[in-house]
Amino acid sequence: MSEEVYEAFKKVDDCLPIGILSKGGSCSIDEVLAQYCPKKIEGEN
Repeated sequence: MSEEVYEAFKKVDDCLPIGILSKGGSCSIDEVLAQYCPKKIEGEN
């Protein structure tokens, strides 16, 4: 797994418990990835 993907998933992991507790689980993996590396996701398709 690349370092960037690992970092993005760490951010998702950090976000999920907080999102579930504070916002009813509204924390979206897509949102986190889009914030973390929007250009890379679009460029790889």
